[in-house]
Amino acid sequence: MTTETKQAQTQETLPDRTLTIKCTPTLIWHGTNPNNIGATIAFDETDSVPNMPNAVDSKGNIDLSRLPQKNRYSDNIDITFVLDPSELKDANGNPITGSNVLRWATANEGPTYVENGITKHLGYGWFCHINSLDPFSYNTTPPITIPNMTWLRENDTTLVLDDDTPLNSPVYAFMLAFVLPEYGNYYISVDPRIGTKGAGINSFMLKN
Repeated sequence: MTTETKQAQTQETLPDRTLTIKCTPTLIWHGTNPNNIGATIAFDETDSVPNMPNAVDSKGNIDLSRLPQKNRYSDNIDITFVLDPSELKDANGNPITGSNVLRWATANEGPTYVENGITKHLGYGWFCHINSLDPFSYNTTPPITIPNMTWLRENDTTLVLDDDTPLNSPVYAFMLAFVLPEYGNYYISVDPRIGTKGAGINSFMLKN
């Protein structure tokens, strides 16, 4: 058995690392008749196992290039995005409150694209093709597939990005989208965030 095979088997038996990120949108009202709503969104790392401080910046960029050396965990990471409605306000500046004011989009919502002759929706989370890192340039659609990375919508407020890529994998860009149920299920996508297990992202941070 080769050293590489032993390492792969060891990775398969170890628990994944976990990273939890709170996502707090602030709405930008451009108009109300009809509704024309944009948003900024703040990202806050709220939990990680093992402890991985400063893995996420306030813009949502994820830098996992310097993972703590913890032999009890694999290099796979389950990244959980939790929606927080606490900063939502209507066009008059009044708080939007209630039990169903904000949710992640579903797979059959959002703009459409065609893949292999089939029309699909962008949905809640997808990966974008990167044209350039400096300056940062990307294609919003069509979504691309990244081997060993998958999205899961657990419920209305929780998305999980299952990252089973090895360390030093290429930089990737991802987009998220949420919906405002009280405003006709108004769909808002978040500009791409950057993630990496490679050389780091500090030299090309996104700006809101």
